Amino acid sequence: MRSVDPWIGPRGTAAQRLLAIMRAHGPLTRPEVARLTGMSVSGIRPLVATLIADGHLTEQDAPAQGRGPGRPGLVLVPTVPEGVVLGLDFGHAHVGVAAADLRGGQLGWQSRPVDVDHHADAALETAALLARLVLRTSGRRARDVRHVVAGVPGPVDRTGRVRSSTIVSSWWQIDIAERIAARLSLERDVVDVENDALLGAVGERADGAATGCSDFVYVKASHGLGAGLVLRGEPYAGANGLTGELGHTVLDPEGELCRCGTRGCLETMVAVERVRERIRFVAGTPEVDPLSAVMDRPAARRVVVEAGRLLGRALADVANLLDPQRIVLGGELAEAGEPLAEGVRESIGRYAQPAVADVAVVLGALGERAQVTGAIALAAERARSAAWTFG
Repeated sequence: MRSVDPWIGPRGTAAQRLLAIMRAHGPLTRPEVARLTGMSVSGIRPLVATLIADGHLTEQDAPAQGRGPGRPGLVLVPTVPEGVVLGLDFGHAHVGVAAADLRGGQLGWQSRPVDVDHHADAALETAALLARLVLRTSGRRARDVRHVVAGVPGPVDRTGRVRSSTIVSSWWQIDIAERIAARLSLERDVVDVENDALLGAVGERADGAATGCSDFVYVKASHGLGAGLVLRGEPYAGANGLTGELGHTVLDPEGELCRCGTRGCLETMVAVERVRERIRFVAGTPEVDPLSAVMDRPAARRVVVEAGRLLGRALADVANLLDPQRIVLGGELAEAGEPLAEGVRESIGRYAQPAVADVAVVLGALGERAQVTGAIALAAERARSAAWTFG
């Protein structure tokens, strides 16, 4: 049974507060903990002693860098529980799976092409196969898994279900978390399902082009177009979990019919396959690799710049509404590089209010691994939080 000093209280409120501070600030000395909690050094002593006895904190020598002469100082370090987490990325045309420890350190990654939109069961089976492969090659087992986060390319509500019968139609109304849990022999409550663009935003913030940003928009421009929002340092999914359907912004009410049932959506103009078709047309040959040809073929470059301008029309409204620090462009279309960002900047400069029109527009740093990186980062955070919760 966990020992709890009466001074802490029956629910461990002070301990939760201290651990939250440790997690936010990293290793701290006792005086630093006292300053951040507003308590005295003598006041935190019984709390720290209890947390050390319960295995939540350890004491270590302070790093040599910055240490003064004399006896080495000691710092308090929150312990990280044992175990492994999984991140599952269901793209429109692939499944990727990564494993990580509870610090978020990646242990392995595998990916396979799959028609995710139209074959949910095949995609789920592939994910389970890859998960077992990644666990085996990293020396772990399913029983070691503490949390799983899966990303799906569609509007996912807070129950983890896809809320559209036309976007990724084969996923509509199924209990995705339950099916993943069953295939991996896990409890359902350790599996979370999120929108893939939101996970891309978490990934780029954890280890990519949005590191250090507290307010930014991540755009996944691939077979569909989605946006992931991070506001005030936290992923923002909206009241029902359905933010980010940027691709269904209407630019031309008389335009082409979109799979969502509306005409003239951005997705009908800027989805990566549409851009590839235009590049092949102007290149004059079906053999050219469209996105890699952009920098060498001026006509192909123009196609991508124009796609960026169309995307920028929608993002200008997003900039007006949210005033982000940065807009990060990811997904397959971002493989075209700087011409895409150039077109986005042009439209934001033209259509956004002058006060926000200078928002930084940058290419993502993680490429196809942005979503799975975000998934394991979020899974590790949730696994640590569960392990550190006082019951």
